[in-house]
Amino acid sequence: MKLVNSQQMYALEKQAEDMGISTLVLMENAGVKMAEYILNNTDFTHIVVVCGGGNNGGDGFVVARQLFLAGKNVSIFKAFKEEKLTENALINYNIVKNLNIKFVKEKDLYTCDLIVDCLLGIGVKGSVRDDIADIIDSINDSKAYVISADMPSGICADTGKICKNAVKADETIIMGYGKTGLFTGAGYAYSGKKTVISISIPKAHDTGYYLTDEKCLEKWQVKSTPLDNKGTNGTVGIVAGGKGMTGAAALSALGALRSGAGIVKVLVPENLCDILETKVTESITVPLDCQDFLDEKGALQVIEYAKNLSVLAIGPGLGRSDKTIAAVNKILKNVNIPVIIDADGIYGVSRNINILKETESNVILTPHPGEFSFLTGLTVEEIEADRINLAKKFASDYNVTLLLKGAGSVIATPDGEVYINPTGNEGMAKGGSGDVLTGIISAVMAKGCENPAAFGAYLHGRAGDKAEKALGKTAMLPSDILKFL
Repeated sequence: MKLVNSQQMYALEKQAEDMGISTLVLMENAGVKMAEYILNNTDFTHIVVVCGGGNNGGDGFVVARQLFLAGKNVSIFKAFKEEKLTENALINYNIVKNLNIKFVKEKDLYTCDLIVDCLLGIGVKGSVRDDIADIIDSINDSKAYVISADMPSGICADTGKICKNAVKADETIIMGYGKTGLFTGAGYAYSGKKTVISISIPKAHDTGYYLTDEKCLEKWQVKSTPLDNKGTNGTVGIVAGGKGMTGAAALSALGALRSGAGIVKVLVPENLCDILETKVTESITVPLDCQDFLDEKGALQVIEYAKNLSVLAIGPGLGRSDKTIAAVNKILKNVNIPVIIDADGIYGVSRNINILKETESNVILTPHPGEFSFLTGLTVEEIEADRINLAKKFASDYNVTLLLKGAGSVIATPDGEVYINPTGNEGMAKGGSGDVLTGIISAVMAKGCENPAAFGAYLHGRAGDKAEKALGKTAMLPSDILKFL
């Protein structure tokens, strides 16, 4: 599904105006469709529509009018000065006044059962004003169900960051096209259930931003045939595991096997082979000529083995010694097959970031925000405030595909496209989940998937959602994800 940022949405609204579809018509369509949704999908009896002074507030006046005319007990909370209303919001404000719809005080937010948030919309960039922040606090402190119009007020439409304070919506009704900030970071968490409604916005051409969906899966899925064999399904090599961390190697190997890789070879220090072979029986264990952790001698063996692999994954449980970091860099300098880098492999790359410009491999990196901090020197807070743009810039600067994990994982490609993953849940926030993801991406990449990072992230999250449904967020384990792939 195509997504837009705020500037692209404004451009589409301008295009609509040029076609003769005025902002007033768009406002009417948005309010009517939102009111229809509330009437058809809820049974709330006491509704307050919170309206700001911009066009989002204008949408709210239309919602209130439609609900009032349908016989609902609806009132309006004004969060504006009349002289500050936009032209089209003022037109709809005068209509609700003429209908004698009630205007209420902030305390009434605590006595209604539905709040419709039409406070700020998509225009927020910096911090919200103190008086608006206080209103947002009242909305969040109310026990009412909250439905936001287009964006939860206080969430940046482009980045998903909280602009000082933001409404925590139970649902968000999205006008025309999904906004990028709704699907990642705090925007993902604060927007609740998301529903897109049509308001007569012109069709968007390629925006460069997409939400991975079933149509993407159909496009990316490599079709199997009766003639497939283990050779045609690709050979995955996984360089993983150090002393005390063979579990990471095992989870990655099982992730690859469960995702259809024909052959999986796990390249580990010789001392760890016995324990790994008790954990995974379907993979091939390749002993490297090193003891407890990967070193330069082991790297030379990996380079040789890579000649017969389809894909190489590096990182889960490797450790962070200087010798291991040097070994990771040596491998990247000397292999030319696709490489997925995760976990300690990312830490190793961060110590010599320019290795990404020197390697001949097609590289996918899969950091969580803490690991991305190693790569960029930014704080986790800075990263979470601008996930999409930072991922996009890094992918372009280093000619890699970057999968930035977290709520609404962001997948940025070297050619500037961004995919946001809608699957997954907080029950997956446990050590080992990322190792499974590395294996999944390795397998689909080995099979020839067009966008293995986005496809793998979707499969991983979908399996996690099934595990959560079966076991609950607290009880589910990373190994349970494997059972639902």
